[in-house]
Amino acid sequence: MRKYLSLIALAVALSIALSACQPLPKVKELTCVELLATPLQSYIGQAVAADTFAEAVEKAYGVPRQGININMHEDGGWFLNWTQNGLGYGVSSENGTTLDRIGIDYKPGAVTTRRILDCVGSQPEWYRAVYGPHAPTTGIRWAFDLYFPAQGIVATGTGYDQHRESPPPLSADFPLEHMFIGEPSSLSTLYKQRWGNSLEEARPALQPVPWPGDWGAVHFIEDHGMGW
Repeated sequence: MRKYLSLIALAVALSIALSACQPLPKVKELTCVELLATPLQSYIGQAVAADTFAEAVEKAYGVPRQGININMHEDGGWFLNWTQNGLGYGVSSENGTTLDRIGIDYKPGAVTTRRILDCVGSQPEWYRAVYGPHAPTTGIRWAFDLYFPAQGIVATGTGYDQHRESPPPLSADFPLEHMFIGEPSSLSTLYKQRWGNSLEEARPALQPVPWPGDWGAVHFIEDHGMGW
């Protein structure tokens, strides 16, 4: 019996050793087409019905029709959402006729600023980096936004830590979690599209500043106000 148990233990050890030698499966890198909803951007600002847009999603990404949720509002507006490859997509039409925006949620830590800049193909024109207390709890929260008015894009990364007194350093490896895609426009119009309030009404700490082009000059601004 002792010899039999020894053979079992040896077999288990060999199995573990062999599995350790096997290369880990590669994680599929998300494409720019997925990260920016590229095939769907041409619909923004155009008249399109919810069912027609759902067909476009099915054709562009191969998402089964039953995997696309259509929510119709009493006022005529509609909202579509679906998930694919760990990304959450949401598309809305406030008046039920014209497609207003596309929103994409990324898994925390899965997409870096560097990756988004590569996909957009240009540097942002403006950015906002702000942090402050997370009242009424302890710790701080932060938000980092990149604005691309010419493309109608706002990319955002946020975070919270109850033990930190300052936000993490900003670099090309800073993670982003949300992509907003609206109509190409001025900064003021894009800001209103994204946040729902005018740029002129925002507190100074919440107003975007020109992108310096050098990560060494990109920094957070402390803000103790509420509402962001």
